[in-house]
Amino acid sequence: MTAMRANVELRGERYDLAAGEFKVRSNERLIPRHVLATQGKRLEPPVLPLLDGDDPMPQYLLQLSYTTDSIKAQMKNPEDRITVVGDQLRQSLGVTFLGGGYTFGEHDLAVIMEAADDATMAGVAIALLAGGAVKACKTTPLLNGSQWITALQTASRATYKPAL
Repeated sequence: MTAMRANVELRGERYDLAAGEFKVRSNERLIPRHVLATQGKRLEPPVLPLLDGDDPMPQYLLQLSYTTDSIKAQMKNPEDRITVVGDQLRQSLGVTFLGGGYTFGEHDLAVIMEAADDATMAGVAIALLAGGAVKACKTTPLLNGSQWITALQTASRATYKPAL
């Protein structure tokens, strides 16, 4: 993936790609540069709307909890595992970490990811669990706005009567 040296106009908004704010993927959809690497800085580029007819990759919320041994190892050798693992999974499976961070409470980490399909995302979860550093992994598929509207329209046509 290389940065494009051009400007692009989407729905009347102009974006300067030469500034390095965005990169282009093989399917020609623009994605924020911070997806790939931020070198410790969080970038906040403008959100680019998907154009009508675009087929977005499925997105997933991944929440995981580390084992005690994994936390101890990370304390001895601190590093940003989101960046390290994100790069590994992007190179090996083509998944992209869109955002997320370390959390408090039930899970230690939550990230939003793009993957080609459910089977690819299931493979990510299995690989993370099989590695031994993760004791629990929860994956939740996410719907975009148009998918949600379709789901609501589908539900309105359903003939369902609850057993009350």
